[in-house]
Amino acid sequence: MHSLRLKNFRGFEDTGRVPIRRITVLVGANSTGKSGFLRVFPLLRQSIQTPTSGPILWYDERLVDYGSFAEARRKNSKDQGIWFEFGLSLRPFIKDQFVYPNEQIPYGLIEDDHDLQLSVLLQEAKQRTFAARVDLRIEADQAEIEFNESGQVVRFQTNGEPRNISEEWIRHHSGPVPSVEQVEILFQMHNIIPSDMA
Repeated sequence: MHSLRLKNFRGFEDTGRVPIRRITVLVGANSTGKSGFLRVFPLLRQSIQTPTSGPILWYDERLVDYGSFAEARRKNSKDQGIWFEFGLSLRPFIKDQFVYPNEQIPYGLIEDDHDLQLSVLLQEAKQRTFAARVDLRIEADQAEIEFNESGQVVRFQTNGEPRNISEEWIRHHSGPVPSVEQVEILFQMHNIIPSDMA
């Protein structure tokens, strides 16, 4: 991750893209949000490491306590959602970096570094946080996916062009975001193992 941007989160209307380096220094007067910004990292950590029904675990007694979605959302904001935007780098990899035993699966190769922006809009319905929209931008290409509170895809477009997707495709490809354990099991089931782990 090389940058992080928060919108409508705690005291932040929009942080802008904050570069994240090996050493990152935040400077500001008291009560301007430095600690609140830094607490996002343990928030993300606890959300990944602890099984939860939603994308974010707002409270964990071991790390951070934001209380709830309503407490984490900027006070008096007209915007009902919270945006997290992650700036990531896709590094080059070659075919033999992944092992696909007994499978003939064509997959693309990344030959150059590419910047990737992953934005997630969180909203709340019935006191449950859900990912309402995910935007993915790689260089000049962009995909947007909107979800309803049940996790079903309700809109999908690429580069500004709506994509027609069937109800059957939506039922088959929608649902809650998988946990880390579920992804690991999926990788094991399909024998998708990074070569340095094989």
